[in-house]
Amino acid sequence: MFFDDWEQLNKTTIRPATPSDSRTIARIHVRGWRRTYRDFLPEDLLKSIKRRDREQTWMHLIAGGDSGPYVLVAEHPSDGIVGFAAAGPERSDIPDYDGEIYAIYVDEPHQCTGIGTDLMRYVAQVMSENAQQGLLLWTFSQSPGNGFFERLGGQVVTTRTRSLGDVQVEETAYGWPDIRRLLDEEPQADEEVEAEVNERPEHAESEESLG
Repeated sequence: MFFDDWEQLNKTTIRPATPSDSRTIARIHVRGWRRTYRDFLPEDLLKSIKRRDREQTWMHLIAGGDSGPYVLVAEHPSDGIVGFAAAGPERSDIPDYDGEIYAIYVDEPHQCTGIGTDLMRYVAQVMSENAQQGLLLWTFSQSPGNGFFERLGGQVVTTRTRSLGDVQVEETAYGWPDIRRLLDEEPQADEEVEAEVNERPEHAESEESLG
């Protein structure tokens, strides 16, 4: 077998999620929250996030089709789904941005392999094909993976404060005003793409990264 054949066999592919993916997406989602935000979110808050609840939420969102966000998964040929992203219309009415990434996660064993970059660029490609021109995402300002978005050309747009139970946390919006800039970026190795992209409850939670 030639080397390039071996590479192709081990290549992770990006595809639209199906309802049957919900359980794995929920597992990656909950594990990402608990691992990535343990240094600045209370332990009891992180423990209150249940996989079963997330599974139902993701199943509902994926089954919603055109009425909800579109959800993509990164599928490894031997390890199955190892990451996901959810995106749709921008929700904060910030000028110059009409698309938003609601969540993006890559499971820890597969971080630093370029999967997060592939997910970001796939989202950008889909949005570009739908005539969306600017891309935005919200992330906790203390998230350890925010350098990933900066290396992909994300610009700090604004900040805000969000209430999570009794805790106040700051969020930062990163933006790509011209989505083509993200598509033109050279692929780079990911750092921590469990870095939560904030999901607002009425969209990515029926009542959570993207972090």
